[in-house]
Amino acid sequence: MRFRIPSLLMVLLLVGCSSLSISPPLTTDQHWISETLPNGFRYHLYPIEGQDVELRLIVNVGSLNERENERGYAHFIEHMAFNGTTHFPNNSVFKEFAAVGVQFGPDINAVTDYGRTVYQLSLPDDEKLDEALRWFRDIGDGISLSEKGVKDEIAVIFGEWRLDNKAQSSWQLQVYDDVLNDTPYVDRDPIGTEQTLTQANATSLSRFYKKWYSANRMQLVVVGDMNALALQQVIHQDFASLPTESNIPERHALPDAQEGFQFPLTVFGQQGQSPAIVVNIKEGQYTPASTLKEQRSRWLDWMVTDAIQLRLEEQLDRRAINNNGVYSNVSFVPGWNVYEFTVDHNQQTRDDVVDAVARDFASLRDIGIGESEFQLLFEQYQNIDFSMDSYSSIDNAENAVSNLYINRLPQDAFEEHDNFQRFLNELLREDINARLRELLSPSTMSLTIAYGRGESLASADALKRDFFDAVAQAGEDVTIEYKQVQIPQPTPVVSPDLPPKVVSRDLYQWMLPNGVPTTFYQMDDGSGYSHVVLQAKGGLSSLTRRERVAVNMLYETYRRGSVDDIDLNDFYHYVDGLSASIVPSVYTNVHNIALSTSSDTLAESLNALRFLIEHIEPDEQAFYREKSRLLARLNSVKSSPYDEFERASLQLMYPDDSFESRLNLEDYEQLTFNDVVAVYQRLFADLGNMNVYVVSDLPPSVIQHLTGTYLGSLSTQRPPSQISPVVWHKKGGRVVLATSPEYRTYIEKIFVLKVKRRDVEQFFAEDMLNRVIQARYNTIMRERFGFDYDPYFSAWTWDGEKVLVAMFTALIDPQREEELQKRWPAIQAELMRPVSQQERNNAGVQLSREINSMTRDSHQLIGALARYDTWGYGVEGLLAPEDVVKRIDVEKLNALAASIFAANTQFENILRPAPDAISTK
Repeated sequence: MRFRIPSLLMVLLLVGCSSLSISPPLTTDQHWISETLPNGFRYHLYPIEGQDVELRLIVNVGSLNERENERGYAHFIEHMAFNGTTHFPNNSVFKEFAAVGVQFGPDINAVTDYGRTVYQLSLPDDEKLDEALRWFRDIGDGISLSEKGVKDEIAVIFGEWRLDNKAQSSWQLQVYDDVLNDTPYVDRDPIGTEQTLTQANATSLSRFYKKWYSANRMQLVVVGDMNALALQQVIHQDFASLPTESNIPERHALPDAQEGFQFPLTVFGQQGQSPAIVVNIKEGQYTPASTLKEQRSRWLDWMVTDAIQLRLEEQLDRRAINNNGVYSNVSFVPGWNVYEFTVDHNQQTRDDVVDAVARDFASLRDIGIGESEFQLLFEQYQNIDFSMDSYSSIDNAENAVSNLYINRLPQDAFEEHDNFQRFLNELLREDINARLRELLSPSTMSLTIAYGRGESLASADALKRDFFDAVAQAGEDVTIEYKQVQIPQPTPVVSPDLPPKVVSRDLYQWMLPNGVPTTFYQMDDGSGYSHVVLQAKGGLSSLTRRERVAVNMLYETYRRGSVDDIDLNDFYHYVDGLSASIVPSVYTNVHNIALSTSSDTLAESLNALRFLIEHIEPDEQAFYREKSRLLARLNSVKSSPYDEFERASLQLMYPDDSFESRLNLEDYEQLTFNDVVAVYQRLFADLGNMNVYVVSDLPPSVIQHLTGTYLGSLSTQRPPSQISPVVWHKKGGRVVLATSPEYRTYIEKIFVLKVKRRDVEQFFAEDMLNRVIQARYNTIMRERFGFDYDPYFSAWTWDGEKVLVAMFTALIDPQREEELQKRWPAIQAELMRPVSQQERNNAGVQLSREINSMTRDSHQLIGALARYDTWGYGVEGLLAPEDVVKRIDVEKLNALAASIFAANTQFENILRPAPDAISTK
């Protein structure tokens, strides 16, 4: 623990001003090293020993800086930074960093918004840090803007436009557009307009670039393992020469929306999007918390919004009103605090949902939350961890980027932790209820009704009157009590006094008293969490068509049931109080139950898991409610052109008896409650033919004792699941539909073939080949021909199968479909050309880096550990991926690539625009 002693001057100031109750300001984390160069360029370094190196270059320029004839230019310049700079011409920046495992997308990318452009580069260490700084320095004034380069990039940007722009926007975007009407935001989408982009040229872009890429608008963030002193010298030497318009750093600022902004009463969702009601509460103008007291007030507001969401969820459940989810959020209205509460629902339950939400708001305003609700919220907030120990380089870098949005660096973590503890120590239920009374005044509320596509709006005005009439009524005194849950201890079992078998460093195995194999990996990632997975082979591939339908009803049918005589609502509130979650899942070829919990409460959480497995009972009425909800949702999406295309594509590929075949409305209509109970018993009734996997910071002896005590007495009578191999139509085929509402053509080419084996080397070879071919496909489709902004390739064999499915997709301008088809043989030939040693090396480094990063995160590691052991891949690929990569040579990759394109079964699926789709770039 570090203590800080305030200076005498500060003590005097605090004493002298104590009668004014001035709260101390937030203190910046002292580990940040920040300086401003004479040209106004700012940099911020955060050294963390042994961590990856994260770099961000923030430029205060976005779409609001553009004139009418420059719309899209800030985003355009961002694109050009990757195409070529002084020291990295012709897209060579990707090749430069690929050698150390950097991939386009997750590791090297950028984003442009209304007021900023942020460049991101993630490195595994500081080996390429000098080159990274050289590229960022180039971005400042060395981006290449040739006439040919600009013209070629226009097609790429239109490809991005096709990806993001849809004929039917979501209701959320429609609300956003309505609220921001008459503000600069509504006409300043960062991607620009067709006219300004097609007219862009090297001269106009250069003019914009030189004007706005000024040193005083730039900030550099570097986080991770670095020699900070040496890095400072490089920054001072290289970045001080950047041109600037002022030596005074520019603060980031966006214009506020006008006070009179309005939320629309009605909007339509996209085809197939769930209807919803949305209540927005306008609380006042937004000011970032700058003092400890203001920060505590902000936390209180968080808790209040969580209290509202909790009440809505509870009461909708208790009233048996079907809904598709309850959400709380903060609306994006620049300069204003607006809290948003959304309930997704089916058309049939809209009136009930509107009435329930209004009554709950009135009750919360006039009566408030009860002691039981307060205790639940308090326990959830007690589990929030402000510890920096679990922060990675990327966490710190992104935290800095977020804070610099409001012109400050992250707060000192110890101060934040201490202030949060003070917030909890001083918190009273009446504090929440007083804030609810302020917040839930009808005069601050707006109601938006999101209708399904094609619905009548005739009910909107009446629903609005009913809502506000109900909110204005005196609130009901609603009592919500969560029972105290006492879970009995299991019957003691005799376990052999054998120490765990040491498999390798930090990896142990043993048998539970009931004969269940257990694998444990000890690691401390700083999270303070333990993870347990109970896993078996089986999953969807072991089920009949009817059983696959039942799987989709499992969660809700059992979630609303009971555990012995404990209501499952009360049971899960108890689990939440342990900082734990218990989640059953059914995947293609496996099914499992996953437990994540604080290591401090692992014993109690394992006991809860045991009790759940032994005593869970479903709720038949919940089954019928969920069936009704699902049938309504399926009916709402069946007319969607995308749903129709997916159905046709899957029917082309898979017969009805294949576990990959598409389920339909009739399948759900025929489902019974007994079907759901039967499939639960088949998959999760006990630990028969399951393995236990644990990742924790606790020692092996403790884990062996706890798993033996709480899982060692569970029954193991469940028989092994019989996995069915995937079945597909061997002849292949083609689907072509012209029903898309967007003026764009989607093409997918699919190759299916059998492979001889599925082991860790095949697994790694597929992954490495994916990386090689994806990089080539990007270069051909995006950079060379401008067909598609985000072309996609994947080639994978299912775990436990010997069938490989490879897929190429493209989203293109309909007018270029014929050109793409003509070029495809040449494209395919280039994709098949022999893999170079450099390509193989880059792919291997990228794969090893991903796996090594995953094994430092206990939450990710537990799933990988279970997967690798279940399918016999061994732990070598997980704990020493470089050793497996060494055995994958270019000959193996070339043979695999050749087999893909020689596949006897090929499918092509094409979705073209409907005849009435509006033609646009």
